[in-house]
Amino acid sequence: MTERTIASIVYDLDSTDEECDNHNCLKFESRFESGNLHRSVYVGNNVYFLFIRPDVGSNLGQHHQWFYFEVSNTKKDEEYTFYVINYVKPSSSFEDGMQPVFYSTKSSEACNKGWHRHGYDISYFKHVIPNPSKENANYSALKFKINFPYDDDECYLAYHFPYTYTDLQVYLDSTSRRINVPSNDIYYERQAVCYTDNNNVVDCLTITNMYSVKPIENRTYIFITARISIDLHGHSRKNNIFVFGCPNANNLEKLFTFSLKQSCDFVDYSNSRFKIQKSKRTTARVVLWKELNIPCSVTIETSYLGATEGNDALYRAGNLIGYGVSRFSKILDQNSDDSMHEYISSVVLPDLAKAIQ
Repeated sequence: MTERTIASIVYDLDSTDEECDNHNCLKFESRFESGNLHRSVYVGNNVYFLFIRPDVGSNLGQHHQWFYFEVSNTKKDEEYTFYVINYVKPSSSFEDGMQPVFYSTKSSEACNKGWHRHGYDISYFKHVIPNPSKENANYSALKFKINFPYDDDECYLAYHFPYTYTDLQVYLDSTSRRINVPSNDIYYERQAVCYTDNNNVVDCLTITNMYSVKPIENRTYIFITARISIDLHGHSRKNNIFVFGCPNANNLEKLFTFSLKQSCDFVDYSNSRFKIQKSKRTTARVVLWKELNIPCSVTIETSYLGATEGNDALYRAGNLIGYGVSRFSKILDQNSDDSMHEYISSVVLPDLAKAIQ
Protein backbone atom coordinates (compact mmCIF):
# COMPACT_ATOMS: atom_id res chain seq x y z
CA MET A 1 0.00 0.00 0.00
CA THR A 2 1.32 3.44 -0.92
CA GLU A 3 1.99 5.62 2.10
CA ARG A 4 0.36 9.04 2.08
CA THR A 5 2.19 11.71 3.99
CA ILE A 6 2.89 15.41 4.06
CA ALA A 7 6.54 16.24 3.43
CA SER A 8 8.23 17.04 6.72
CA ILE A 9 11.68 18.21 7.77
CA VAL A 10 13.31 15.44 9.78
CA TYR A 11 16.71 17.10 10.19
CA ASP A 12 17.90 20.69 10.08
CA LEU A 13 21.46 21.63 10.94
CA ASP A 14 20.28 24.92 12.43
CA SER A 15 17.69 23.31 14.71
CA THR A 16 17.76 20.63 17.41
CA ASP A 17 14.02 19.89 17.18
CA GLU A 18 12.88 16.62 15.63
CA GLU A 19 9.95 17.45 13.39
CA CYS A 20 8.91 13.99 12.21
CA ASP A 21 6.11 12.30 14.16
CA ASN A 22 6.69 9.03 12.29
CA HIS A 23 8.88 6.83 14.50
CA ASN A 24 9.89 4.81 11.43
CA CYS A 25 11.69 7.82 9.95
CA LEU A 26 15.43 7.67 9.63
CA LYS A 27 17.37 9.96 11.93
CA PHE A 28 20.11 12.13 10.48
CA GLU A 29 23.11 13.93 11.96
CA SER A 30 25.98 15.97 10.53
CA ARG A 31 27.20 17.98 13.52
CA PHE A 32 30.62 16.34 13.44
CA GLU A 33 33.92 17.02 11.71
CA SER A 34 33.49 17.25 7.92
CA GLY A 35 29.75 16.52 8.16
CA ASN A 36 27.82 18.79 5.80
CA LEU A 37 24.17 17.74 5.59
CA HIS A 38 22.06 20.86 6.00
CA ARG A 39 18.54 19.51 5.84
CA SER A 40 16.65 16.26 5.28
CA VAL A 41 13.02 16.20 4.16
CA TYR A 42 10.92 13.04 4.37
CA VAL A 43 8.41 12.81 1.51
CA GLY A 44 6.98 9.34 2.21
CA ASN A 45 7.60 5.75 1.09
CA ASN A 46 11.14 5.77 2.53
CA VAL A 47 12.12 8.64 0.23
CA TYR A 48 14.25 11.54 1.52
CA PHE A 49 15.30 14.82 -0.09
CA LEU A 50 18.72 15.91 1.18
CA PHE A 51 20.27 19.38 0.99
CA ILE A 52 24.01 19.76 1.57
CA ARG A 53 25.90 22.80 2.84
CA PRO A 54 28.39 24.50 0.53
CA ASP A 55 32.11 24.50 1.25
CA VAL A 56 33.12 27.04 3.88
CA GLY A 57 34.12 30.31 2.25
CA SER A 58 32.96 29.34 -1.24
CA ASN A 59 31.77 32.21 -3.40
CA LEU A 60 27.97 32.58 -3.13
CA GLY A 61 27.75 29.02 -1.86
CA GLN A 62 28.54 27.57 -5.28
CA HIS A 63 30.67 24.60 -4.23
CA HIS A 64 28.40 21.64 -3.52
CA GLN A 65 30.00 18.32 -4.32
CA TRP A 66 30.93 16.08 -1.41
CA PHE A 67 28.53 14.92 1.28
CA TYR A 68 29.03 13.21 4.63
CA PHE A 69 26.35 12.45 7.21
CA GLU A 70 25.13 9.91 9.77
CA VAL A 71 21.94 7.86 9.51
CA SER A 72 20.36 5.93 12.40
CA ASN A 73 17.04 4.25 13.31
CA THR A 74 17.59 1.96 10.32
CA LYS A 75 15.44 -1.02 9.33
CA LYS A 76 17.21 -4.05 7.93
CA ASP A 77 16.65 -4.85 4.24
CA GLU A 78 14.11 -2.09 3.66
CA GLU A 79 14.74 -0.04 0.54
CA TYR A 80 15.44 3.66 1.04
CA THR A 81 15.77 6.29 -1.67
CA PHE A 82 17.89 9.42 -1.24
CA TYR A 83 17.88 12.50 -3.47
CA VAL A 84 20.77 14.93 -2.92
CA ILE A 85 19.07 17.96 -4.39
CA ASN A 86 21.39 20.97 -4.60
CA TYR A 87 24.36 20.01 -6.78
CA VAL A 88 25.84 22.73 -9.00
CA LYS A 89 27.89 20.80 -11.57
CA PRO A 90 25.86 19.66 -14.60
CA SER A 91 27.63 16.29 -14.79
CA SER A 92 29.18 13.84 -12.35
CA SER A 93 31.06 10.55 -12.13
CA PHE A 94 27.87 9.14 -10.62
CA GLU A 95 26.63 9.04 -14.22
CA ASP A 96 29.48 6.65 -15.05
CA GLY A 97 28.95 4.12 -12.28
CA MET A 98 30.42 5.71 -9.16
CA GLN A 99 28.75 4.69 -5.88
CA PRO A 100 28.67 6.52 -2.54
CA VAL A 101 30.83 5.09 0.24
CA PHE A 102 29.19 3.55 3.29
CA TYR A 103 30.13 2.62 6.86
CA SER A 104 28.04 0.51 9.24
CA THR A 105 28.92 0.56 12.94
CA LYS A 106 27.45 -2.91 13.50
CA SER A 107 29.23 -4.35 10.44
CA SER A 108 32.49 -2.95 11.75
CA GLU A 109 31.92 -4.53 15.16
CA ALA A 110 30.72 -7.87 13.77
CA CYS A 111 33.19 -8.49 10.97
CA ASN A 112 35.63 -5.57 10.92
CA LYS A 113 34.12 -4.22 7.70
CA GLY A 114 35.10 -0.62 7.08
CA TRP A 115 34.23 1.98 4.47
CA HIS A 116 33.11 0.46 1.17
CA ARG A 117 31.11 1.30 -1.95
CA HIS A 118 27.36 0.89 -1.55
CA GLY A 119 24.13 1.91 -3.29
CA TYR A 120 22.28 1.09 -6.51
CA ASP A 121 19.85 2.55 -9.06
CA ILE A 122 22.08 5.62 -9.18
CA SER A 123 21.36 8.58 -11.45
CA TYR A 124 22.44 12.21 -11.77
CA PHE A 125 20.17 14.68 -13.52
CA LYS A 126 18.99 18.27 -13.84
CA HIS A 127 16.48 19.15 -11.13
CA VAL A 128 13.50 21.52 -11.24
CA ILE A 129 14.76 23.62 -8.30
CA PRO A 130 16.43 26.84 -9.54
CA ASN A 131 20.00 27.63 -8.52
CA PRO A 132 19.97 31.16 -7.04
CA SER A 133 23.71 31.62 -7.62
CA LYS A 134 23.38 31.31 -11.41
CA GLU A 135 20.99 33.06 -13.76
CA ASN A 136 18.50 30.81 -15.58
CA ALA A 137 20.05 27.66 -14.12
CA ASN A 138 18.71 24.80 -12.03
CA TYR A 139 20.41 22.59 -9.50
CA SER A 140 21.46 19.07 -10.42
CA ALA A 141 20.46 16.13 -8.24
CA LEU A 142 21.88 12.75 -7.28
CA LYS A 143 19.50 9.85 -6.69
CA PHE A 144 20.49 6.51 -5.17
CA LYS A 145 18.84 3.63 -3.34
CA ILE A 146 20.27 1.77 -0.38
CA ASN A 147 19.58 -1.10 2.01
CA PHE A 148 20.93 -1.17 5.55
CA PRO A 149 22.44 -4.43 6.87
CA TYR A 150 21.08 -4.16 10.45
CA ASP A 151 18.15 -2.80 12.41
CA ASP A 152 18.87 0.19 14.65
CA ASP A 153 22.34 0.70 13.23
CA GLU A 154 24.42 3.87 13.12
CA CYS A 155 25.66 4.29 9.57
CA TYR A 156 27.55 6.92 7.60
CA LEU A 157 27.29 7.89 3.95
CA ALA A 158 29.82 9.99 2.07
CA TYR A 159 30.76 11.10 -1.42
CA HIS A 160 34.21 9.54 -1.06
CA PHE A 161 36.36 7.89 1.61
CA PRO A 162 36.58 10.48 4.44
CA TYR A 163 39.92 11.59 5.84
CA THR A 164 39.45 14.39 8.35
CA TYR A 165 41.76 17.02 9.75
CA THR A 166 41.75 15.11 13.05
CA ASP A 167 42.78 11.91 11.25
CA LEU A 168 45.75 13.80 9.84
CA GLN A 169 46.72 15.31 13.20
CA VAL A 170 46.57 11.93 14.96
CA TYR A 171 48.84 10.45 12.31
CA LEU A 172 51.30 13.35 12.48
CA ASP A 173 51.42 13.21 16.29
CA SER A 174 52.17 9.49 16.16
CA THR A 175 54.82 9.95 13.48
CA SER A 176 56.51 12.78 15.39
CA ARG A 177 56.80 10.67 18.55
CA ARG A 178 58.18 7.69 16.66
CA ILE A 179 60.73 9.48 14.49
CA ASN A 180 62.14 11.96 16.99
CA VAL A 181 64.39 9.54 18.86
CA PRO A 182 68.11 10.18 19.57
CA SER A 183 69.42 7.20 17.59
CA ASN A 184 67.59 8.12 14.41
CA ASP A 185 69.57 9.09 11.32
CA ILE A 186 66.59 10.94 9.87
CA TYR A 187 66.14 14.68 10.25
CA TYR A 188 62.45 15.30 10.85
CA GLU A 189 60.90 18.65 11.75
CA ARG A 190 57.25 19.59 12.09
CA GLN A 191 56.47 23.29 11.89
CA ALA A 192 53.32 25.40 11.88
CA VAL A 193 53.37 27.40 8.65
CA CYS A 194 50.18 29.33 9.39
CA TYR A 195 46.65 28.94 10.71
CA THR A 196 43.38 28.62 8.84
CA ASP A 197 40.36 30.88 9.33
CA ASN A 198 39.11 28.28 11.82
CA ASN A 199 42.41 28.51 13.71
CA ASN A 200 43.57 25.06 12.60
CA VAL A 201 47.32 24.73 12.23
CA VAL A 202 48.76 24.14 8.75
CA ASP A 203 51.71 21.81 9.24
CA CYS A 204 54.91 21.62 7.24
CA LEU A 205 57.09 18.51 7.54
CA THR A 206 60.78 18.58 6.66
CA ILE A 207 62.33 15.13 6.19
CA THR A 208 65.91 14.51 5.11
CA ASN A 209 69.06 12.60 6.02
CA MET A 210 70.66 13.87 9.21
CA TYR A 211 74.23 12.98 8.22
CA SER A 212 74.35 13.25 4.43
CA VAL A 213 77.68 14.45 3.03
CA LYS A 214 75.80 16.80 0.72
CA PRO A 215 75.10 20.22 2.30
CA ILE A 216 71.41 20.81 2.84
CA GLU A 217 71.39 23.85 0.53
CA ASN A 218 72.63 21.64 -2.33
CA ARG A 219 70.05 18.90 -1.91
CA THR A 220 67.07 18.34 -4.17
CA TYR A 221 63.87 19.70 -2.63
CA ILE A 222 60.56 17.93 -3.19
CA PHE A 223 57.67 20.06 -1.95
CA ILE A 224 54.31 18.27 -1.73
CA THR A 225 51.04 19.91 -0.75
CA ALA A 226 47.39 18.88 -0.77
CA ARG A 227 44.03 20.67 -1.07
CA ILE A 228 45.47 23.78 -2.71
CA SER A 229 46.59 24.49 -6.30
CA ILE A 230 50.00 22.72 -6.60
CA ASP A 231 49.27 19.41 -5.17
CA LEU A 232 47.29 16.20 -5.00
CA HIS A 233 43.72 16.66 -6.22
CA GLY A 234 40.57 14.59 -6.53
CA HIS A 235 38.83 14.87 -9.92
CA SER A 236 35.06 14.57 -10.17
CA ARG A 237 34.68 13.70 -13.86
CA LYS A 238 37.66 11.99 -15.49
CA ASN A 239 38.90 8.47 -14.81
CA ASN A 240 42.37 7.32 -13.81
CA ILE A 241 45.26 9.37 -12.43
CA PHE A 242 46.78 12.10 -14.57
CA VAL A 243 49.01 15.15 -14.33
CA PHE A 244 48.69 18.85 -15.12
CA GLY A 245 52.10 20.40 -15.69
CA CYS A 246 53.82 23.42 -17.19
CA PRO A 247 55.49 23.70 -20.64
CA ASN A 248 59.11 23.20 -19.56
CA ALA A 249 61.72 22.94 -22.29
CA ASN A 250 63.56 20.28 -20.28
CA ASN A 251 60.48 17.98 -20.32
CA LEU A 252 61.03 17.06 -16.66
CA GLU A 253 57.30 17.04 -15.94
CA LYS A 254 56.62 14.71 -18.86
CA LEU A 255 59.43 12.40 -17.74
CA PHE A 256 58.08 12.47 -14.17
CA THR A 257 54.59 11.55 -15.38
CA PHE A 258 55.94 8.79 -17.60
CA SER A 259 57.89 7.33 -14.67
CA LEU A 260 54.70 7.30 -12.56
CA LYS A 261 53.00 5.38 -15.35
CA GLN A 262 55.70 2.71 -15.15
CA SER A 263 54.98 2.10 -11.46
CA CYS A 264 51.16 2.27 -11.47
CA ASP A 265 48.60 1.02 -14.00
CA PHE A 266 46.12 3.71 -12.99
CA VAL A 267 48.25 6.57 -14.37
CA ASP A 268 46.95 7.85 -17.71
CA TYR A 269 49.74 9.64 -19.55
CA SER A 270 47.57 10.37 -22.59
CA ASN A 271 45.13 12.42 -20.47
CA SER A 272 47.90 14.49 -18.86
CA ARG A 273 48.39 18.06 -20.04
CA PHE A 274 51.48 20.28 -20.04
CA LYS A 275 50.04 23.58 -21.25
CA ILE A 276 48.71 26.55 -19.30
CA GLN A 277 45.11 27.55 -19.80
CA LYS A 278 44.21 31.18 -19.19
CA SER A 279 42.02 30.21 -16.24
CA LYS A 280 44.97 28.42 -14.58
CA ARG A 281 47.50 31.26 -14.70
CA THR A 282 46.97 32.18 -11.04
CA THR A 283 47.26 28.66 -9.65
CA ALA A 284 50.19 28.00 -7.33
CA ARG A 285 51.54 25.40 -9.74
CA VAL A 286 51.92 28.00 -12.51
CA VAL A 287 52.97 30.91 -10.28
CA LEU A 288 55.76 28.90 -8.65
CA TRP A 289 56.96 27.70 -12.03
CA LYS A 290 57.09 31.23 -13.44
CA GLU A 291 58.19 33.26 -10.42
CA LEU A 292 60.61 30.82 -8.77
CA ASN A 293 61.73 28.88 -11.84
CA ILE A 294 60.69 25.56 -10.30
CA PRO A 295 61.90 22.96 -12.84
CA CYS A 296 59.10 20.45 -12.19
CA SER A 297 55.80 21.87 -10.91
CA VAL A 298 52.77 19.61 -11.31
CA THR A 299 49.28 18.89 -10.02
CA ILE A 300 48.45 15.20 -9.74
CA GLU A 301 44.74 14.49 -10.26
CA THR A 302 43.14 11.27 -9.02
CA SER A 303 39.65 10.29 -10.14
CA TYR A 304 36.99 9.89 -7.46
CA LEU A 305 35.48 7.20 -9.65
CA GLY A 306 38.17 4.77 -10.70
CA ALA A 307 40.32 3.52 -13.54
CA THR A 308 39.83 2.39 -17.10
CA GLU A 309 43.09 0.45 -16.85
CA GLY A 310 44.28 -2.06 -14.27
CA ASN A 311 42.28 -4.64 -12.33
CA ASP A 312 39.80 -2.49 -10.36
CA ALA A 313 37.19 -0.30 -12.03
CA LEU A 314 36.05 1.55 -8.89
CA TYR A 315 38.73 2.83 -6.54
CA ARG A 316 38.80 1.35 -3.07
CA ALA A 317 40.81 2.77 -0.19
CA GLY A 318 43.45 0.09 -0.80
CA ASN A 319 43.90 1.21 -4.42
CA LEU A 320 44.58 4.78 -3.35
CA ILE A 321 46.97 3.73 -0.58
CA GLY A 322 48.85 1.49 -3.00
CA TYR A 323 49.15 4.27 -5.52
CA GLY A 324 50.44 6.66 -2.87
CA VAL A 325 53.14 4.19 -1.88
CA SER A 326 54.21 3.61 -5.49
CA ARG A 327 54.15 7.35 -6.25
CA PHE A 328 56.42 8.35 -3.39
CA SER A 329 58.66 5.34 -3.84
CA LYS A 330 59.25 6.49 -7.41
CA ILE A 331 60.12 10.00 -6.20
CA LEU A 332 62.50 8.54 -3.62
CA ASP A 333 64.12 6.29 -6.22
CA GLN A 334 65.02 9.35 -8.23
CA ASN A 335 66.05 11.77 -5.49
CA SER A 336 67.02 10.15 -2.16
CA ASP A 337 70.18 8.55 -0.87
CA ASP A 338 70.05 4.91 0.22
CA SER A 339 69.43 5.38 3.96
CA MET A 340 66.64 7.90 3.45
CA HIS A 341 65.00 5.75 0.80
CA GLU A 342 65.18 2.66 2.99
CA TYR A 343 63.68 4.38 6.04
CA ILE A 344 60.74 6.03 4.28
CA SER A 345 59.98 2.98 2.11
CA SER A 346 60.13 0.47 4.97
CA VAL A 347 58.72 2.53 7.87
CA VAL A 348 56.94 5.76 6.97
CA LEU A 349 54.90 4.65 3.95
CA PRO A 350 53.65 1.34 5.46
CA ASP A 351 52.70 3.15 8.67
CA LEU A 352 50.77 5.72 6.66
CA ALA A 353 48.93 2.94 4.84
CA LYS A 354 47.87 1.39 8.16
CA ALA A 355 46.83 4.75 9.60
CA ILE A 356 44.31 5.58 6.89
CA GLN A 357 42.74 2.17 6.30
